[in-house]
Amino acid sequence: MKKVILLLVLILCTAIGAKQSSSSEKKEMSKQFEVFQNAVKNKDFETVKSMVQFPLNEEAGYAFITDENVNFENGVTEKMFSKYKSDVLGAMVEMTSIKVDSSKNNLTSYYEEGVSAEDKKRKYYYDEDESSYYYKDKSNKKVYTGFCASSVEGSFSDDGDLEVASSSFPAKVAPALSESCDHSINYYFKLINGKLKLYKILVAG
Repeated sequence: MKKVILLLVLILCTAIGAKQSSSSEKKEMSKQFEVFQNAVKNKDFETVKSMVQFPLNEEAGYAFITDENVNFENGVTEKMFSKYKSDVLGAMVEMTSIKVDSSKNNLTSYYEEGVSAEDKKRKYYYDEDESSYYYKDKSNKKVYTGFCASSVEGSFSDDGDLEVASSSFPAKVAPALSESCDHSINYYFKLINGKLKLYKILVAG
């Protein structure tokens, strides 16, 4: 009986220890992610670069490099990353919209409905032939339009990553066509030797 109790105590202690370790890692990732966000906001490229694990995957290049002549087959190197630093910082700004509370390991998502107050006042109609919404201006002329909403979400994965998902999709008001809106960029961070590193980026749409 004593052996059974001792075994249960050991299992409980191991479980508690694992939970504390996981929570501790999340807290550390949260703190370092705030450093990353501030570096992006302040255009501190050297700090941003120091928090990237090179080379990044091939797909990462399509997230922030628009030069069609660049070959990403061997991934995004540090040299390539530095050459296009203005594009890199511009693309990463969206990650600064996430609010971080490292004391609670909480990442608050950002949502932009993509429709102005003026746009909301209008009445919209759907034209099946054009596959688009429209409103009527003062001269009763049809004005075709469509809106895209966007969001930036942060979360901790079961794999131990800190993931940031930036997405665009049809808005609730006069939604644009899916092909015009639907796209996403997922950023993956993990602790490597105690340092938070952006190590992978996936792009869709």
